[in-house]
Amino acid sequence: MPNNEQKTREKNSFHLHAMEIIILLISLVLLYIIYPGMRLGAMDTESHKTVEVMYLILIFFVIGLLILTRIVARRSLFLVLANLFFWAWVGGLYLISFRVLKEIKADSVPGLFEWGAFLPVLFTLVKVFLYLILPFLLGLYFARKDFRYWKYFLGVIVAFAALAMIIERIKLTIPSLVNLTTILHLLFMFILIRLPLQRKAFERLFGFSLKPGKKSESLESGSFLHGFIAHASLLQLFILVVLFTISGIYERRLTKILKVEGPAPLHTSPALKNAYQGFKELYVKKRSPRIPLCAYDVSPKLKKLLDLHSPETLDNLWQDINEDKIQKALEQVFPYIQALEQAKSADYCTWHEPGEIVIPDFYNFREACLFLGIRAMLKIHHEKIEEALDDIETIFHTAWLLNTDGSLVNHMVGAAIRNIGLCHTYNVLTKYRNDPEALSLVENMLSRIASKVRISFDIQNMMRHEPALWAVVPYPEISAPGFKRAYIHYYASWVKFDQLALAIALEKFRIKQGHYPDLLDELSPQYIERIPRDPYEGKSYIYEKGSGEYQIRCEFHNSPMVREKMGNEELGFTFIF
Repeated sequence: MPNNEQKTREKNSFHLHAMEIIILLISLVLLYIIYPGMRLGAMDTESHKTVEVMYLILIFFVIGLLILTRIVARRSLFLVLANLFFWAWVGGLYLISFRVLKEIKADSVPGLFEWGAFLPVLFTLVKVFLYLILPFLLGLYFARKDFRYWKYFLGVIVAFAALAMIIERIKLTIPSLVNLTTILHLLFMFILIRLPLQRKAFERLFGFSLKPGKKSESLESGSFLHGFIAHASLLQLFILVVLFTISGIYERRLTKILKVEGPAPLHTSPALKNAYQGFKELYVKKRSPRIPLCAYDVSPKLKKLLDLHSPETLDNLWQDINEDKIQKALEQVFPYIQALEQAKSADYCTWHEPGEIVIPDFYNFREACLFLGIRAMLKIHHEKIEEALDDIETIFHTAWLLNTDGSLVNHMVGAAIRNIGLCHTYNVLTKYRNDPEALSLVENMLSRIASKVRISFDIQNMMRHEPALWAVVPYPEISAPGFKRAYIHYYASWVKFDQLALAIALEKFRIKQGHYPDLLDELSPQYIERIPRDPYEGKSYIYEKGSGEYQIRCEFHNSPMVREKMGNEELGFTFIF
């Protein structure tokens, strides 16, 4: 009979332990995933999931520590195991963070991340852990002799305020202390000492009662080893606070740059012309007027001019398009197009004004270039090839000006605008593929802008302009996917440019020889100065000749990274005539 009662008690105790652990787990999920998820809702899905995973790792670490308090009765042994558990968690977290971002480095985005770049992830979660453990310990210290809830919570609030002032340098005000984060932390601290078995585990380890009104005996000093371990643990926490105080200085600097100053521009000679002076009236976000919506009151088929077409398709499209509507739309956007034309004489573009954040209006840039491309196609329709190529060259120059700024977004939008110019160049090529004189005009235009397309992806300069990648800033993995996409698409436009240059050389070869060459090497040096190589790995392009068609492909598009980000899209064009 006693054995049955003992088994029943053990079973009930196990159920109670499990129930308490579930309650603690739900509380931590509410504190570290649900509420941060509400604030991070605007973040892209991939980055948001990464943040949630990192917080989930922290939750299981805290639950592991709490389970350890229930299993281990001796204080010295608990402190040793807790310290080992902490540093194992830190090391494991670092390796997991590296694994999360390893794909980027393994897929050869040169210079994007090194081992040190993963420290911010580690810093952030350890800082969150400090905000959890230090208030709890100080609350227990305040109430160690005569436990009262008000004493306990006074210690918790004092610790929160001290951490906010020391680490975050936040001015103490009622709103800074009384917010949802603080309330959720206080709720979790209350649950910790109200759950019966968890409270008893803490009483056993700390040596005093956590029941209100019950006098506690003085905490025994214990052995020298116990004191040494306890003081070493406190010293670790103090060192972590100092480290986060230093990192907080850089984080505040980052916030000031992102919200007030903007990144400082690189030094440029005063002899060079900055295109920003001509752009600031029509191309600055929240300051410049948007391109009129009435400009889009044109034939729905107008947008189809922006796709790749055969000459016959282009001719058929023009039969159903109202040119008068196109001219009216172009008149409405003319000031925007004129600003782009005037910027062709500029040497660079830096979006900076002292004491002010200046953000380009990418919508206006993209739409103005779309209309500029439509105007080029209209000129092609009227056999004004030189004027059309001049408009296409303006599109390429605009893309290059955006790329001269170090911003990641500028590079991505610049690549998108460059693709507009590439599509229209392709349409010109298909229309005049049998005209040697027209092909020479296209070739000359591509030669003029080659140095503005074949430019390396300057990751170091972009990292300087993107403070989210600084070594002391949290969550570099949030910015990583953007750099990964930018790297692929930036060089993809280079690939398409090379393929257009090769296509012109192939058509010139066909006109003179009556057939396409068997190898690309036959084109150099008579039809093209040198055979270009792909910008990703420096490999030769794949050339396949068929009956009345040929393909020029980039081998890099078969890599897992490109398939993930671009799907089945080819890096370049397939030419079928």
